[in-house]
Amino acid sequence: MRSSQLLLLLPSALLVQACNGGEQEPPLDADGDHWVRWVDCDERDPEVHPFADERCDEVDNDCDGQVDEEGAVDAPLWYFDADLDGHGDPDTALALCEPPVGYVADGDDCNDNNAEIRPGATELCDAVDNDCDGEIDEPGAVGPGTYYRDADEDGFGDPGHREEACAPSDGFVDDNTDCDDTRADVNPDAPEVCDPFDVDEDCDGAADDLDDDAEGLTTWYADADADTYGDPDPGLAVSACEQPQGFADDADDCDDGRRTVNPEAREVC
Repeated sequence: MRSSQLLLLLPSALLVQACNGGEQEPPLDADGDHWVRWVDCDERDPEVHPFADERCDEVDNDCDGQVDEEGAVDAPLWYFDADLDGHGDPDTALALCEPPVGYVADGDDCNDNNAEIRPGATELCDAVDNDCDGEIDEPGAVGPGTYYRDADEDGFGDPGHREEACAPSDGFVDDNTDCDDTRADVNPDAPEVCDPFDVDEDCDGAADDLDDDAEGLTTWYADADADTYGDPDPGLAVSACEQPQGFADDADDCDDGRRTVNPEAREVC
């Protein structure tokens, strides 16, 4: 048998030793991870080989020539923070061992274009979710308005019943000028009318005779001689719902100082 044929029958370890002049070659898989040293980038660590999971440990775990690259199994998520408020856009997540420039650890910003809108911001009465809690203008928001109960639904509220809120509750309005919230016909826009109860329908503080704008007012003329005919002098006339004592609704008296002188008296010599 020729010597070349004899070498092929020797165990591989002896063959390597024979080819190296009797010196022992290192094992092909020293760390026992089933990857030979030509493709395994670290024969001292069985956790390092081409199919290993890349981890954030400053080691090229998967032997691809990169260390701690994107997609490492234990890499934290980072989020782009466009408005620099410390809170990132949840739709921009990157799994990296170290944060890229402009990225932060919190991905809870609900508007990454406005630094005033973020978790922990002050909630304002502005129809915006300023603090990113999923609620808009919730109780406690800054800048609420004052609203008043409108029980009679005439659009005017009772100044004695109010609430502070960003928006009015049902049955509340921002007006507080109703003087009787139990009657829809009594409010600042209602006409003042002559009625037997002296109601201030238009809420201006004057009722019936005392309100020059009352509907149904009659002009009454001074009737000094009590002959039921009044003095036509407009300076002596008054407007009232009811006839005042000493006044008449007729202004045809030509001498209001003599009872016997009036349009119905007999003419005498």
